[in-house]
Amino acid sequence: MKNTSKIISYLFLIAGLGIIIAAYFLFLKDYQEEKLFYLNMVATCLVYAIIFLRAFDIFGPVDKVAKNSSGYGLKWYGVWFYTPLALGLIVVSIVYGLSFNFCLIGHLVLLFILLMFFFLGSVVKNNTNEVIGSIEARKSGLKEISAQIALLEMQSKLGKGPSYQEAIDKLRENVRFITASDDPVAVAYENKLIEKIRLIASQLEHNSQPAEVINAEFDECMSIIELRKKQY
Repeated sequence: MKNTSKIISYLFLIAGLGIIIAAYFLFLKDYQEEKLFYLNMVATCLVYAIIFLRAFDIFGPVDKVAKNSSGYGLKWYGVWFYTPLALGLIVVSIVYGLSFNFCLIGHLVLLFILLMFFFLGSVVKNNTNEVIGSIEARKSGLKEISAQIALLEMQSKLGKGPSYQEAIDKLRENVRFITASDDPVAVAYENKLIEKIRLIASQLEHNSQPAEVINAEFDECMSIIELRKKQY
């Protein structure tokens, strides 16, 4: 389905370009010198292709669109700056018979400005994605801790021993106050906490330790959390 949509899109692009070229040869060829005729035709096709391809910014998977959206604003500003000026130059060149050299320089300047907007948009997108990636990486350990607590809670409810729901709720509540960090010490504490939670879950699953030992393990988890809270 995805490949079919791409093929249809390219067919629309090619069809639109074909209509533009046909219109130029049928209605405008006799009104311009040959070089200016081909320059204007190429410029018109370029305007159409840019608008057509940029329109696909809003299509596609939501996560992909969201990931790239930070650079869309600048790119669309460039398109809306370039499009009316390029089309205006084409119309004026036909009506007033502007020289080829003047029009060529004009289109090159406008294209240069458009590319600058595209370049800046790409820089903004890359910088934003790097920041988002860094933030997500810093949160990965905390997400894993939350997942392990959820598994621990499930094991506690499924186990045949005493309930440790109060201790589990205390763990979850205190983890909420941990600030995300990529500091090596913070990561070490997070890994140690994950390891300890998995150990408790295993002990509950096999009912291998008395309640006093399990409670001591929970106390150790709380100590690790308190140490982790001090890392930023």
